[in-house]
Amino acid sequence: MKILAIFTIALAAQGAMASEVGATNPKGAEQTGKTVELALADKGAGASWSVEPLTFQATAHQTAELNTAVEKMNAKVSTDLDARIAEKLAQSLSN
Repeated sequence: MKILAIFTIALAAQGAMASEVGATNPKGAEQTGKTVELALADKGAGASWSVEPLTFQATAHQTAELNTAVEKMNAKVSTDLDARIAEKLAQSLSN
């Protein structure tokens, strides 16, 4: 019976000492009202990560405008590239 009493006192003392670890004056320590937030993770992908097919509906006029703009950009890039190639070739031949 004495062993049980000593064991109980030892556990209580350890619990009391454990609460004071790292605090110089635990009774004067500030009590903060901070809350603990818990983040939960779903197994697998959630609905926000699912891939749904998109459908684009463009009129024939919009498609024609797009094609015209793309052709103009392609022509401009091609002429700029040809000019740069000619310039680099001229530089390399002059050296």
